[in-house]
Amino acid sequence: MPYDSLLAFQSVTTNTVGGTSTFNATAVDFGTTPQGHEVHDARVSFPGNQIATAAVTGTYYIGESSDNTTFYQCSRPQFVTFGIGTVSNVQPLFLPFVRSQRYVRSTVVLSNATSGLVSIYKIEDGVARP
Repeated sequence: MPYDSLLAFQSVTTNTVGGTSTFNATAVDFGTTPQGHEVHDARVSFPGNQIATAAVTGTYYIGESSDNTTFYQCSRPQFVTFGIGTVSNVQPLFLPFVRSQRYVRSTVVLSNATSGLVSIYKIEDGVARP
């Protein structure tokens, strides 16, 4: 499936955390609510090294909203655990979801980062086309 790097739910970003932190991206405004449902497949990629001083779990998911205020999860969460040290070549995660609302955003929860984690990632949209 082709991915649209121009439609990024989260452009390349670096999060440095200790403890548990939630990062909500700015919502993408699709302009209208779709007629029926649109099938998407967001891809989470990790273009840089992930540096962890303790094992950290990352939870990634997509949420949607009709008013850009209250978001409901519309994808199954995907999990990745970063081990201690510098990790490169982390395999991408895929977040299939069905869009039925106007606004869509990505959410990342990084937990158990007792001493810190530097996580570099981006989330792009892939639209399933017939």
